[in-house]
Amino acid sequence: MLNKEGLTLLRGVTIALLIIQSIGAGIWWGILWRVPEMRRLFLAPEAPISTLFSFSLPDAILILMGGLVSAWGIAQRKTWAGVALSLHTGAIVYAGLYALALPLFSGGAWLGCVLMLPSMICLPLLLWKLYTEKAL
Repeated sequence: MLNKEGLTLLRGVTIALLIIQSIGAGIWWGILWRVPEMRRLFLAPEAPISTLFSFSLPDAILILMGGLVSAWGIAQRKTWAGVALSLHTGAIVYAGLYALALPLFSGGAWLGCVLMLPSMICLPLLLWKLYTEKAL
């Protein structure tokens, strides 16, 4: 069991990761919209650009906004923060598994997999630790 300072640090690290992740997702999508030559790095070979941009709306809602809402809920100690973080974590893990499967099955788009790995690993661990410490 963590002491009060440890719980505060755990919440702070989670909030920081969520904010960085959301800002990173926004920057990433901004780059993809404005720099067309970057798009191919995140696509399976020969896949149309539409397969990439079909993820923009779900990412905006579940990844970008979901992370910010979760961070705010944790910071404000809202009763629903655990639910928000759980939904967000599920979305991250799903997106991360897709980002892993895409290069495994297509041979391309490894950069997306590499970029998703930190969130896909850290966020479930933080969620688990917050719940086991009854910090949500």
